[in-house]
Amino acid sequence: MGDPVGVDPAALRELAGRLRRLQALLAEHAPAIRQKMRCWDSELDFALLPRLVDEALRDARDMDARAGRAHELATDQGWRPAPAGPGVPEPPAVTLDWTATGHAAGEAARDVAGLAEVQAAGDPAHALARLAELPAGLTRHLGDQAYLAAFWAEATPLALQAARVLRDRAGVAPFGAASSGVLRALGASLAAATQMRTGTGADRRPLLSAATREAIIRPADPWSVGMLFEYGPDGKAWDSDFLADMARAMLDATATATGTGPRTATGAGLGPGAPGPAATSRPAGPSPGATPLPGTPQIGGPQIGTGPIDTPPIGIPSTGTASIGAAPSGAVPGGAGLAGTDPGGAADDLAALCAVLGRASENGHAARHVLGHPVTGARYAAILVGDRPGMDGHAAEFLRAAVSAVRGPGADAEESARSVAAIVQATAAFAAARPGAVLPPRIRAALFHVAARYLPDLAAGAGRPGVPGAARFGGRAGHPWTAVVDGAALPAFLGQALREPVDAGTLRGLLDARQPLTVAATALDPDGTDHLGAVARLHEVVDEVERALGLDAAGRAAVAAARRRASAAAAARGSWMYDFTGPWSATAVTRFLTGAAPVSLAESVVAGAARLPGPRTR
Repeated sequence: MGDPVGVDPAALRELAGRLRRLQALLAEHAPAIRQKMRCWDSELDFALLPRLVDEALRDARDMDARAGRAHELATDQGWRPAPAGPGVPEPPAVTLDWTATGHAAGEAARDVAGLAEVQAAGDPAHALARLAELPAGLTRHLGDQAYLAAFWAEATPLALQAARVLRDRAGVAPFGAASSGVLRALGASLAAATQMRTGTGADRRPLLSAATREAIIRPADPWSVGMLFEYGPDGKAWDSDFLADMARAMLDATATATGTGPRTATGAGLGPGAPGPAATSRPAGPSPGATPLPGTPQIGGPQIGTGPIDTPPIGIPSTGTASIGAAPSGAVPGGAGLAGTDPGGAADDLAALCAVLGRASENGHAARHVLGHPVTGARYAAILVGDRPGMDGHAAEFLRAAVSAVRGPGADAEESARSVAAIVQATAAFAAARPGAVLPPRIRAALFHVAARYLPDLAAGAGRPGVPGAARFGGRAGHPWTAVVDGAALPAFLGQALREPVDAGTLRGLLDARQPLTVAATALDPDGTDHLGAVARLHEVVDEVERALGLDAAGRAAVAAARRRASAAAAARGSWMYDFTGPWSATAVTRFLTGAAPVSLAESVVAGAARLPGPRTR
């Protein structure tokens, strides 16, 4: 069918949509069809079904290509696309070469051109129409490696500026539905691309080129890039190494801009660490003459004010976990908009940082890559353990995620243990640099979470000097990783984690619940380690913290009550541990390390916020 044919662009677009839906249904149900037919001993041959699914995909792409070409020809004839609705003229019939087919590179090029049209100054109605078309094209190809490679090779500069341009067109008000849809689709596309690899064996490498990754990780406009994470998918949809690199770059930039580099336990400054990107001058608000897109409803984007994670007063977005088509979480009616109170300045940078930290926390592995690095982990822990306004909620979640790996002999558990050591040192450094200063409640709650998950490790380090890091329990291959903490840093660490009487009582109660397990471990450990003595030394550190708090009679009573509640709750949930028998194997060691870790101790409350939702594996 090589001759030109007359077609209706609108009908062709509808046909392309139906073919896509047909292919999607066929791909979804083909495995079940084959399985059922085999179970029913059908004589029909369904071996060709996968090939038919691939052919249906090619047909759908070809029809998309024809529909796109038909609309381009209609535009050449003077028709202008506009949002569908009453009174909007349909595109005229055009003559089309039916042999036009759809290929990944061609489809990616069309979507790149569409993104450029949206960002270019011009007819607002035309821009809005292209805005509505973009998400469908992007989300259709989330699993298409060839498309993603072609798209991000060309679209990176446009995609990294998309949020800034869209905000400038619509003003500083929160994004409308159409603009948000584009950012969600771009975020999902980027997340999918970070997960993909090309080549095999020694030649295996990330799909995104080194230049593209560098442009994203160290952008000229961090806020605009941060919105791809804010509106993009949950952290588990991203590659953990990419998220870790992104978080490091954002934290480096924050340390450089604010002068909040890591400090030693004596308070001496170490500087901001590795140099981050220099502060970039960006437009503070809408561009002169920016034209709002007509018909774009100004619904609530990510906002802040009373959410469970972020603290006022800086208006920054709360990192959502929304998927394509859903609004980001954390929206609070009447809250501050995306730009915050200082568009283009510090609030924008903080918004970008929090968006990336939120996704890395959801991912879990990414947070552990950052804080669990043996060389640079301490630097980033020192940046996170602080009292910068507006950052404490995301920093606290990041700290929790960094120590929440399952105990064991693997690399993830090692990073988690190293993260504990880094956090303990960072807290001690904060206390030394800022005598008398108290960390925000959410940061302190995260520190309590660290202590509760790693009680045996803290006990082993109590009263003894040590080089912070991680080591296998007993130094034996195959045994779980443990955190090695410097005993000199523990009083300062627990001094922040146990600021309230209920915290000190809860920690003592958890130690009480572990007592039978500690006795058994002391008897069974072939190295003759005195685990009971270690717990006693940790109690002495808690004694020191309580004395520093200067508790009155009511405070001491609160400690005792919290101790009884925590001991009973932890023992009830860990009743299996009292049957601790058998050889001192890696499994036995793991049970010793995790025995009475708290699961739900909602009684522990600081500043009105529920504490200790329990050890979470991410």
